[in-house]
Amino acid sequence: MKIEKQIGLDLDIKDLCITSNAKKYENPKIVGNYEKKLAKLKRQLSHKEKGSSSYFKPEKIALCYERIVNIRRDYLRDIFYEIISENQVIVGENLQIKNMIKNYHMTKTILDVSRNEFQRQLEYKALWNKREYVEVKKLSIRKWICSVYGAEHDRDVNAAKNIFMEELRQTV
Repeated sequence: MKIEKQIGLDLDIKDLCITSNAKKYENPKIVGNYEKKLAKLKRQLSHKEKGSSSYFKPEKIALCYERIVNIRRDYLRDIFYEIISENQVIVGENLQIKNMIKNYHMTKTILDVSRNEFQRQLEYKALWNKREYVEVKKLSIRKWICSVYGAEHDRDVNAAKNIFMEELRQTV
């Protein structure tokens, strides 16, 4: 198989992921957009009498959650299609999501875009489309300042490039 295009991915908190060619896929913050609506619907449900027939009909809440899931799924599907159709080798980091969500400041952001699902689906879609998906360990160096010129490079783009270069080094 001739390798035409390769890409490295860095999963991030601020953006969903950053590629080694400096393309950033933003974090859409879907739950944040529906937070007020969900709170209102839950508040309305809490005012209903427990055991009544209207108490057991929380369809609006279920529909709101379903809308969130569908928007998230469609957004991820678009990203997968773009990444996999353009590249033969995809190199990503192996994140421990369980450890990341222990930090309660970042939990909502991490779970909002389903990072675990992102990694799982990317691996599956790559296999389905006969692409190679490789995971490498998360690299500790995330910020780089050139010692010669003193130029500071974007740490996320640099991390995606480092992940990509690490895989090339391991395969050669």
